[in-house]
Amino acid sequence: MGNIGGGEILIILLVALIFLGPEKMPEVARQVGKVVGEIRKMSNAFQNEIQSAMSAPDEKTPSAPDESKPSAPDEKTPSAPDEKTPS
Repeated sequence: MGNIGGGEILIILLVALIFLGPEKMPEVARQVGKVVGEIRKMSNAFQNEIQSAMSAPDEKTPSAPDESKPSAPDEKTPSAPDEKTPS
């Protein structure tokens, strides 16, 4: 729980008991427990989402064409005229 020790927790509980009274203390403790549980769930979900995003490959980036392969000749560019012998 961070830097809070057992003595500090005991003092916080005693102060809460004095202000809230013994009737409201169990209800408030349940509500605090639910809130803490929800915060932990959200934190775990956020951590899992970040980890999955970091481990997933970059799918949005298109791959560059491989320049080691020769490209096909363009159909628009005229090729060298064939040498035909007149008949």
